[in-house]
Amino acid sequence: MELVVALVVLGLLIGPALALVAEAVPDYGGGGHPFRACAHCGATEPLAVTFRSTARTSACPSCAQPCPRGRGAVTIATATAFGATGAVVGLRWPLLPLLVLAAALITLSADDLARYRLPERLVFPSFLVVA
Repeated sequence: MELVVALVVLGLLIGPALALVAEAVPDYGGGGHPFRACAHCGATEPLAVTFRSTARTSACPSCAQPCPRGRGAVTIATATAFGATGAVVGLRWPLLPLLVLAAALITLSADDLARYRLPERLVFPSFLVVA
């Protein structure tokens, strides 16, 4: 039971980061740095600036309009998947690869629901890690 609770807490901590990755990975600006475009003003901000600003205010740094996020749903899905995986598998060797697979699938699902595409920058690394 302690394992399941620990994995749910881990999922609650990792969920917002997965939502941020799903949000920022498909949109790339010049130089290979991830960017996120504001839905209101169209301004693009680097991922590091986006993380700092949305961690405090959940608003666009340029126009200060609230940014719609699916972070709550991604966080709850991550916590649920991590807890269920821990309950089924237990503390055995397949637990870590299955947690990585769950995190990758949740990130891909969040990005697919938002943009109707699966970016290669998420698919291929998750395939290599899990395979």
